[in-house]
Amino acid sequence: MGDEPVGRSLTQPPAEGDRLSTSLLSQAGSQLFRIAVSIGISGWTARYLGPTSLGKLSYVAALVGVLSPLGSLGVKGSLGILLCEQPQLPGLVATAFRIELVGTLLIALVLLPVAWASRDPVVAGLMGLAVLANLFNSAEVYEVELLSQQRGTCVAKAGILETLAGAFTSTVALVSQAPLMVFGAVQAAAIAAKALLLQGFANQWDFNQFRQGATWLTAEALLKRGWPLLLAGLSVMLYMKSDQVMIDWIKGPEEVGQYSTAVKAAESIYFIPVVVTSTFLPRIGLGSGSFASDQALRQLYKASWVIGIAMTVATTTLLSPLIPTIFGDEFRPAQGAMTWLGMAAFSVSTGTSSSAWLQKMKLEKLSALRTAIGCLANILLNLIFIPREGFVGAAMATFLSYTIATFLVPLAWSRMTRENMCRLAFPFLVSQAQSK
Repeated sequence: MGDEPVGRSLTQPPAEGDRLSTSLLSQAGSQLFRIAVSIGISGWTARYLGPTSLGKLSYVAALVGVLSPLGSLGVKGSLGILLCEQPQLPGLVATAFRIELVGTLLIALVLLPVAWASRDPVVAGLMGLAVLANLFNSAEVYEVELLSQQRGTCVAKAGILETLAGAFTSTVALVSQAPLMVFGAVQAAAIAAKALLLQGFANQWDFNQFRQGATWLTAEALLKRGWPLLLAGLSVMLYMKSDQVMIDWIKGPEEVGQYSTAVKAAESIYFIPVVVTSTFLPRIGLGSGSFASDQALRQLYKASWVIGIAMTVATTTLLSPLIPTIFGDEFRPAQGAMTWLGMAAFSVSTGTSSSAWLQKMKLEKLSALRTAIGCLANILLNLIFIPREGFVGAAMATFLSYTIATFLVPLAWSRMTRENMCRLAFPFLVSQAQSK
């Protein structure tokens, strides 16, 4: 954890820099295409279903989303960093894939009593389809492998196909005026298409070789590095998705439908810091972890700061007025949540980039702790604000909990994390001071 580079030198040849730029731009382009298509499809779907039916669909998605980290058991994050380390453990990708299959089974077992207790066959069916989608999503291990090889263009192509498959199946369902259950199958079909393409790009069609590549030693290493990330992932999903679950319990599905449109609009640009961080992660993993000597870390922090400000402005001034235009006048009340969700975007962007540094410095426990505290804060604030303010109160709780998790918790951990937080919050000022 010193200032010495791990693996190869920090100075990269021009060809690698070109691959980084191409990877970043291709993934960003893929996500922008996804947004453009999703805006039209989501608006059409919301107008067709209405707030109450959309609220049911969103409730199931949120409930399954809370459990989705069980589907990976934290190995997605640990796989990304272990692929950067030398010597590399045998069968990393094959082992990670088999662990994710076990995780999907855990999700199904947890949801069985919940589906039975709902007494609603439509809700139970939607839960089953969501578990199926999570099974296909196990192919995310191939995405991590491709990104570690700086083959982000392959990931972008898979994302475009997923978008097209989802748009096609959604259009068929809307034109045929399909029942609510069909809309739960749409996402599973789209994720299945993406999974097949990622598997093809990663050349993982030899199932016998893939099965034999998994080892217990590698599984132990993945789980050991991944369990704090699993807790962090559970906490993240809790304070990203628990809002909608709690709104349904306290206020009912109609307010969930309103809030889900605001969240969908706000989160439509959350992909930007995720793409930037995942593209930089291989270089962060090979770097020193020192802000002073690691150029990639400085670039990432500066980019996340600018992106966070831009996301806040875009959410509050551009996306909010578009809600009634896209989703219909029935969803105009959702604009009330956009201001708070927009202010949370800065913490989302900077927090995503700081997660890469925490992984590099092997501070996964801090990553788990900060998200757990943020999750607890969000649940408590939801209990205070939702009964009084409805879904707008949930947006307020989201903003406050993101701020607590991203900035306040690392400040109390250690001197090293306090210094890093200062660099994260003021990357340009720190750079100027160092240059003098």
